Amino acid sequence: MSELVLDAQAKRLRWLRLSNTVLLAVAFVFVFVAYGIVQGLASSILSPSVAFWFLSLLYFSFAFCNLMVSSTIVKLLGSRRTMMLGSICYLVLEICNIIAVQNSTNELIQYMLLMPSSVLLGLGASILWTGHGKWMTELSTKETMGTYSGIFFGIYQSSIILGALLPALLLIVKIPTVTVLAITTSLGFVGVLLMEFICHRPMPEEPEDEQPVQASTQTLSLGNRLLETVRMIKYRNIVLLLPLAYVYAFEMAFYSGTIPLFINSSDSQDQTRDLAMKLYVTATSGSANVVVSVIVGKLLDKLGARPISLVLLGVFGTVVILLTALNPFNNLPLLFGVAPGFGTTEAIIMTLTYSLLGKLFDRSIAAPAFAFHRFNMAFGTGLGFAVSKLMLKSNGDPNMAIWSPLLLTLLCLCVGGIFMTKSDPAPPEANVLPADAAKTETSLDENGSE
Repeated sequence: MSELVLDAQAKRLRWLRLSNTVLLAVAFVFVFVAYGIVQGLASSILSPSVAFWFLSLLYFSFAFCNLMVSSTIVKLLGSRRTMMLGSICYLVLEICNIIAVQNSTNELIQYMLLMPSSVLLGLGASILWTGHGKWMTELSTKETMGTYSGIFFGIYQSSIILGALLPALLLIVKIPTVTVLAITTSLGFVGVLLMEFICHRPMPEEPEDEQPVQASTQTLSLGNRLLETVRMIKYRNIVLLLPLAYVYAFEMAFYSGTIPLFINSSDSQDQTRDLAMKLYVTATSGSANVVVSVIVGKLLDKLGARPISLVLLGVFGTVVILLTALNPFNNLPLLFGVAPGFGTTEAIIMTLTYSLLGKLFDRSIAAPAFAFHRFNMAFGTGLGFAVSKLMLKSNGDPNMAIWSPLLLTLLCLCVGGIFMTKSDPAPPEANVLPADAAKTETSLDENGSE
C-alpha cells in the first residue's frame, strides 16, 4: 500500500477520533448545564439541611456504584450505551429538583423526592463517567491522551458558563426560579438525545471491545466481576493517585457547597441578586476552566505530569491562602478574583487525572482503573458535603480555619503522589498483581473486555 494511502488513512483516523471527542463533549455540555445549577445552588434554593444531605447521599451512592457495579455494567453494555443510560438518570434528578423547589416549605416532600433520585443518579453518574473514561482510552493513544482529554474538558466545562449565565440572565429579568430550572432541564433532554445519536453513529475501525460482551465472559464469576474494581488497590500507581482524587473531592465540596454561602445579603429583596452573583462567579470560574483545560492537555503530553502538578500547587494554594487571609463574606471583588483560580484548579486536576490513568494503565484494565479512581472522588465529595455543615461557624459562615489546613494538606499529598508514580506506562515492577488477580485480568482480556 502506497505511503499516500497510508497517510490518508492516518489522517482520517485522527479526524474520527477528534470528531468523536468533540461530539461527546458537546453531549456532556447539554447534560450538565442543568445539573450544574442543581448542585451549585442547592444550598440556596433548597433547605440547607436537605441540600447537604441529598448531595452527600448522591456522592456516596456514586462511590458505592463505582466500586461495585459500574465497571461490570460498562463491560456488559459497552461504553456508549452506558453513557446514554447514565445521562437519563441526570434528567430524572433535575425533574425531581424542580418539584422539590415548588414545595420549598415542605421538607418532607423534598426528602422523598431527592433522596431516591440522588441514589439513582449515583448509579447513573458512575456508569456515565466509567464509560467515558473507557471510551476516551479507545479514542486516544498514550501519546495523545492529554491532548484529547484537554479538548474534551475544555468543551465540556463550557457547561459551567452556559449553566451559570443563562439562569442568571433569566433571574435578572424576574423569571421565576422554577421556570428557569425547567428551561435548563430541557437542555438536559437534548443531551440525552445526543448520547443516543452517539450510540448509533458508525465507528470505523471500532475496537472489538466496544461491542457488548458475549456469553464467553460468563466464565468469570459474579464475585470476580464485582471485586474487579476493588482489586485495583493492589496497583502501586492507583494508590499514589488517591490524594489527587480527594483534593478534587474536597475542592468540589468547598466550591459548590461553601463558596455560595459567602454571598448572602441581609435584605430579603436582594436574594435574586445574590443568586445572580453566585452564578456570575460560577461563570467566571468556568471560563478559566475552558481555556486552561485545552492548554494543560497539550502541555501534559509535552512536559509530563510533574511540572503541571507544581502549577496546581501554586494556583490552588494561593486561592486558599487568599480566602483565609482576607474576609470573603460578601466580598465580591475577592470572590470574583479567586474564581479563575478555582476554574484553573479543576481543569488541571481533571486533565491530570485522565492523562495519568490513560498512560499508567493498560486498556484492558482501563474501566476498573477509572471506576476505582471515580469511587474515591465520589466518596470524598460525599464526605466533603456531609461535613460541610460541621465546618460552619455558629453564625452560619464557613470556617476557613478548618477548611484551609485540610485543603492545603491534601494538595501537598497530591503533588507528592504524582511525583512518586512511575513514568513508564504500567511497568511490571511498579504495578504487579498477585497471581490470582493477574489471572483474572488476563481472563478478562482474553474473553473480551467491555
